[in-house]
Amino acid sequence: MNPVMLLLIALTPMIATAADFQPDETLIYKKVANQTKEGTVELKLHMYTPEGIKASDKRPAIVFFFGGGWSGGDPKQFYQQADFFAERGMVAFSADYRVSGRNKTTPFECVMDGKSAIRWVREHAAELGVDPDRIVASGGSAGGHVAACTGIVKGCEEAGENLAVSSSPNAMILFNPVLDTTEKGYGANRFNSQQQTDLSPCHLTRPGLVPTLLLHGTADTTVPFENAERFNKLMTEAGNECTLVPFEGAKHGFFNSVFFRANTKDLAFYSKGIDASVAFLTKLGYLPIKTSTVACVGDSITAGPYPSLLQAALGDEWLIVNCGKGAATVIDGTLRPYHTLPEYQKALNANPDVVIIMLGTNDANPKWWDDQDRKTSFDGSPGAEFRMRYVSLIESFEQLPKSPRILLATPMPIFPGKESRDQMQEERVGRRAHLINDVIPQIRQIAAERNLLLVDLHQRMSAQKENCVDGVHYNQAGYQAIADSMKVAILYANLPVNELESQPNP
Repeated sequence: MNPVMLLLIALTPMIATAADFQPDETLIYKKVANQTKEGTVELKLHMYTPEGIKASDKRPAIVFFFGGGWSGGDPKQFYQQADFFAERGMVAFSADYRVSGRNKTTPFECVMDGKSAIRWVREHAAELGVDPDRIVASGGSAGGHVAACTGIVKGCEEAGENLAVSSSPNAMILFNPVLDTTEKGYGANRFNSQQQTDLSPCHLTRPGLVPTLLLHGTADTTVPFENAERFNKLMTEAGNECTLVPFEGAKHGFFNSVFFRANTKDLAFYSKGIDASVAFLTKLGYLPIKTSTVACVGDSITAGPYPSLLQAALGDEWLIVNCGKGAATVIDGTLRPYHTLPEYQKALNANPDVVIIMLGTNDANPKWWDDQDRKTSFDGSPGAEFRMRYVSLIESFEQLPKSPRILLATPMPIFPGKESRDQMQEERVGRRAHLINDVIPQIRQIAAERNLLLVDLHQRMSAQKENCVDGVHYNQAGYQAIADSMKVAILYANLPVNELESQPNP
């Protein structure tokens, strides 16, 4: 194989696909007459919910509105951001609203729909597990304008709705929003001469508006950066809490995710926007104070309960993100190569401070390791492919904005004597042998070469046979032992690699 092609295979992360950030549920929040044909238009909220949420919870919520010049756009623009905040405990929505390209509407209907969405979430808060007094409106470009208008514009309410329920959010996060609809800003041609300032946030600021985070690129030629500076000054002078975060050199749409803009090469602006949003929401008390995020990468062992047990062990200052998937492998041509999975994109999207990689058990399965006809683009032995793709996985995390600390974990021991659907295969053709002789030595060598901390769970869990239920997976006590070992590794993660094993072994 061409060495350049080999390098590209090794270093290029997989692009997120449409299946990666699908909503947990889609809800209809409004039905209006269709102006382009008979019938009604159903406007939807694409909802992302935190794990374990109950209707009795009072979780903060965030509603995103897509951009598109009030003419087009897609709720998918904020799917990745919605997934991110749901992972951190919020109920997140990406809202649809009417636009001129599909519905022959004006910006007034866009704002009207935005207000309806906020009102609907508040009105149904008790069913959704949402705190009606902690609802954030957010969006980008024209969607940022819609979000801003929900908190600033008086009136512009849909007839027939329950106006006793407020359509105003409790906070706003605005990504390069339209803030001046006159000739000094954007969209003046969408308003007649009497309407120029009716939906212009810069012209409607007043005391008593909700806390606002404003994120804007200094090189934006669509919505001038001056508009953001002026709005921030007007808000502050009126006594409102408003923070402008300038993105030096950023153009319009800097906030887009790799999921929505697959050709995005530099994630620094996206990550900075997420970090600023997290800091803003944490300051408001909408997000818990967490100092570090850990992404747990792995197969079914990781997809099980150990990450949640690790969360309990480390406490609220840590956020543990479970990025495990059953049957996941490092090598290609298997049932679930990890680098092709949504869980991989989830781990990247978490922008972690620490990454735990525990893969290799399924690679060692002779069904894959010994298959000469396995479909893979790599030209070489299984061992060479495992090494190349394992290093590629590490490097994709090292290239993230936070340059996270990488912890490598050896796979769990296999106990062939246990009852298991794979018992005969493992005993006869050597999954255990491949693990011990081929996979684990590679992981050890990579850890040593790259000076990465190695958590030798294969050795540490060798005494846990009684807690292994099928030769591979564990009961609660076994998973607790894994979590305890990972806790020690994380808390001592800043020690030199060769000092880890001298620390207490739970």
